[in-house]
Amino acid sequence: MKKCNACGSQVADNYTNCPNCGSPSLVSLNPAPVQPMPQQVPVQPMQGQMMGQQPMMGAPAQGSMPMTFAMVYMVLLGLGAVSNLISLFTNEFSVGTLISVVFAAATVYFLYIRSKVGRILAMIQGVLEAVGGGILVLLGILFMVGFGALAAEVEAFAALGAAFGIVFIVLGALLIAYGVCVFIYFKKRACMYVK
Repeated sequence: MKKCNACGSQVADNYTNCPNCGSPSLVSLNPAPVQPMPQQVPVQPMQGQMMGQQPMMGAPAQGSMPMTFAMVYMVLLGLGAVSNLISLFTNEFSVGTLISVVFAAATVYFLYIRSKVGRILAMIQGVLEAVGGGILVLLGILFMVGFGALAAEVEAFAALGAAFGIVFIVLGALLIAYGVCVFIYFKKRACMYVK
C-alpha cells in the first residue's frame, strides 16, 4: 500500500499518482526489508608483520631466502674465497690474500644470516670491484697508446698492443658493470637484512 502525501488517502501499490487528488507524491507504507550486515572477519597480520604495515610483495617466508642474485653472489664469493685459500697454502704466504679470504668469508656468512653487516660488506666489495674495473680500463688504454708509439718502429707491436688493450678494456668494463650491479642490488635490498 501507498499513502498520498498531499491528501493522506491510501492507494494501491500499482498507482503512480493519487486517484483522489492527482498528486504524484506517493510514499510506500511497506518499508523495504533490512538486509542483515555481513559479519566482518578480523584481518590477522602476517607472521613477522606488525599491524598497520603493508605486506612486502614477493617477500620470502621467514627464515628462507629465495634463489636470487644474492645467492648467486654468495656462491661466487665463496668459490673465490676457497680458490684464494688454496693459493694461500700452495704459494708463498701473502697477507693480502689472507685479508681477501677473511673478507669474502665474513661477507658470505653475514649475508647468509641476513645481517646488515653482510649487506654493507657486499656494497663495499661492489665499489672495490668497480674501481678495479676502472683500473683495468686505464691499463687497456695505456697498452694501446704505449704499443701504438712502438708501432712506428715494429709493426707487430701495434697489433699486440691493440689486442691487449681491447682485452683489458672489455674485462674492466665487465668488472665495473658487475660492481655497480652488486652495489645497487644490496643498496635496494635493505629491508631483507635487518639483524
